[in-house]
Amino acid sequence: MALLEKRKISDLSGDDENVLLNALTTFQATLDEDDEDLPPELLPALEIFRTKLGRVRIGYVLLP
Repeated sequence: MALLEKRKISDLSGDDENVLLNALTTFQATLDEDDEDLPPELLPALEIFRTKLGRVRIGYVLLP
């Protein structure tokens, strides 16, 4: 599947974030953490990505 355009995490909608978090959870569940072929930096990188996706956004407040 080709990406149509690059998007920043901050530009994702809540639904997009949920889809990505669910896909990430499913992917991580299928990984064998004891697999010797698994790059050692993969799991920490996935956790960093999960943290970035899970951050609560603060919206803008318009004052009259």
